[in-house]
Amino acid sequence: MVPVAQVVVAILTNTSGNRELAEQVVVDVLSVLLPTYAEKHARGIWQRKQEQTGQQEADFKPDARLLGQWNGHVHTYEGDIPLTLWFKETGDVHAQLGTQLKTLVNEAQFKEQYFTGKMMGDIGTRDANRYPHHLHLDFKQREDVLNGAVIANTIKEKVPGKRYGVALSHWVELRKDH
Repeated sequence: MVPVAQVVVAILTNTSGNRELAEQVVVDVLSVLLPTYAEKHARGIWQRKQEQTGQQEADFKPDARLLGQWNGHVHTYEGDIPLTLWFKETGDVHAQLGTQLKTLVNEAQFKEQYFTGKMMGDIGTRDANRYPHHLHLDFKQREDVLNGAVIANTIKEKVPGKRYGVALSHWVELRKDH
C-alpha cells in the first residue's frame, strides 16, 4: 500500500513457496505506477545488503522433534513418489525422492512448526518436466506427521523467453519412524 499515492497492489498465488515471485510482481507494478518507487526500492535493497555485510545467517539446528527419519509420499496426478527426509543433529537435512540420489536440503528453516527448504530433484510429471526445476519443501509439523507441499519451481535462468517461472504444487505427507 502506498496511501499517499492512493495505490494498493494485491497479489494472489497458489503457493507459499514462491514468495519471491509475488514480491517481484508487486515491485514491478509499483515501479510502473510510481516512477520514483523503483529508485527508492533499489536504494533500500542496497542499504539492506550493506547492513547484512558481515552478518551470517544462523546455521539450521533442527528441533528435537524433527530429528530422525521421516517417510511418506509426494502425491502427483501421475502417481505417488516415495520421499524420505533425514534430520541430522548436525543440522544437515538429507532427502531422497523415489529412486533418485540422496541430496541435501538447502536453506532449511523451522519456524512455528513450519519446515521449509530447497532440494534438487525431478518430480517426474509431464508438466513439471517442461523446464528444469528445483523442489521447494513447505511442510507443517503435526506431532509425528509432516504434511504440506513439494513445489516444483522452474529454474528461471533456464526458461527461454519467460520472465517468471512456473510453480507446481504436490501434496506430501511424511510420518516419523520410531
